[in-house]
Amino acid sequence: MQKGKLYLIPTSLGNNDLKLVLPHYVYDIINDIDYYIVENIKTAAGFLKQAGIKKNIHDLFFYELNVNTN
Repeated sequence: MQKGKLYLIPTSLGNNDLKLVLPHYVYDIINDIDYYIVENIKTAAGFLKQAGIKKNIHDLFFYELNVNTN
């Protein structure tokens, strides 16, 4: 079995400029991964667009994990 990596990507709590909040290496990670475990898909996709993701959002895989998931 191949080992994977889990990245915990922080988000801003407001309308702050992400370049002032996130370290530079986070943008490299965002553009390298295709699978995301998120609380809300719409919010996560918006964050990735705001962060300037280079990949097409529709080519990514989102798995929702929140109080409503089993």
